[in-house]
Amino acid sequence: MTDLRWKLSLLSPAVRNPQAKKASSESLWPEWFSGQRRDTPFGPVFYREEILPADAQHGNGTLASFFDVELEKLLHLCGYGQAAAAFDPFSPDRVVDGRPSGSDIFDRPESVSREEDQEARRGGVQDQNGIKPGTLFSPESVLFFDAETTGLAGGTGTYLFLVGVGFFSGTNFILRQYFLPDYHLEAPLLAAVAAEINRFPYLVSFNGKVFDWPLLTTRFQLNRLDLPLREPIHLDFLFPSRRLWKEALGSCSLNHLESTLLAVERAGDVPGSLVPSLYFDYLRQRDFALIAPIFTHNRNDVLSLVLLAARAAEQLKRPLEELTPPEALALARFYEARGDHTQALLAYERVISGIPSSVRDFSPIRQQAAQRLSFLLKTLQRHAQAAELWEAMIAAGTLSLVPYVELAKFHEHKTKNLAAAYDLTKTALEIAQRRRQLRGLWASPREIASTREIEELRHRLRRLETKLRRRSTGDFQREPPSAGGSCTKSEKTGWEERGG
Repeated sequence: MTDLRWKLSLLSPAVRNPQAKKASSESLWPEWFSGQRRDTPFGPVFYREEILPADAQHGNGTLASFFDVELEKLLHLCGYGQAAAAFDPFSPDRVVDGRPSGSDIFDRPESVSREEDQEARRGGVQDQNGIKPGTLFSPESVLFFDAETTGLAGGTGTYLFLVGVGFFSGTNFILRQYFLPDYHLEAPLLAAVAAEINRFPYLVSFNGKVFDWPLLTTRFQLNRLDLPLREPIHLDFLFPSRRLWKEALGSCSLNHLESTLLAVERAGDVPGSLVPSLYFDYLRQRDFALIAPIFTHNRNDVLSLVLLAARAAEQLKRPLEELTPPEALALARFYEARGDHTQALLAYERVISGIPSSVRDFSPIRQQAAQRLSFLLKTLQRHAQAAELWEAMIAAGTLSLVPYVELAKFHEHKTKNLAAAYDLTKTALEIAQRRRQLRGLWASPREIASTREIEELRHRLRRLETKLRRRSTGDFQREPPSAGGSCTKSEKTGWEERGG
């Protein structure tokens, strides 16, 4: 009934005629809320500006903590390689839509030319040879971005009604929040936001790459604005947060990261789930008090982005001794994915330190680290060290089949101890069968995987039995792999190399 009443309210003359409810600077901003209006070629844009000192406190840190961030670490955290640092975001081929004219709506000081402004934003970010690894880059080259929308579905029916952007300017941090008082004023808001984005080579957001940026480009194209929207290097810190703290914190929502990592306590805020409904209430009632908390919510999001980016980059510089086991495991996986095996080994060893001599302290997180480390050692051809980890996991009473199977492979192919390989495979098969009995016989995905696992173990056991029988009888002639049975590529290759 509420939805029907709201839909019927859209039939009122004031809603059907957007000109009848045009917002003005006098009627939009109440006396107790500072706001500004500026005219653009597309209409008036409404925004709120706040200038904060760089040493302003937010949570357990200051905004100035971002000054010590290294560009190389930010790029690696967000999945970019070093080549991403050498491109020119101001080149004409970075235009998403529109033509390169009229992109400077406002905000640049009148005494500063467009070229000078772009050079300032580049400041220290690149030179004639591109960015040098490990060098500090200018914090003024980054724009922090967060948007509040009318829903989470995306698509053409979702609007951005409040866009917060923040950037460093000298010793200050400038925070601007662009507000959409009514749908017919969307074009000037988008134009102003595009003008902000076009000035920066790097954009920092939280889940913006998946949601906010696609929505912004969609709204931009639907309004057919005659100006460019350039896509900068987008550093979305949802993904680095998951890489670094998923194991330790579980939830990696911005609110949870704020409370656990940044010690941010939100006051006068509103839950994100209520933001769209409050905006719709404002459009019907024109009561600004309904949406004032949304500005506070958006402000906190932008400021927290600054601290989160600095905290994530700092995580890569922290000594391993200061990291908790879940944090060290996350860092090890990050280094392994990057191909930095030296750092990955050190981080894995930090997690599992003391395991061989203290089997009782083999917690699940350490068991996971030991398993990943063993595979990395195997990849690096350090089989003996990997075997020590598998033996430690078995001694700890693990129910995972991995150490049994891998140690059986090690004894079969490296030490040629077929009896040990047979015993390990047989034990693994018994564990798999017992686990299947405890789960029942329903055909769940896990059960299907378990059945496949059991068949593979049975095949391996039969092959080992054949090898042991031939060894006992002195018959070392190899037969080709059974046409009906499965075999690995290495087994087939090995048989062919022996003249099979």
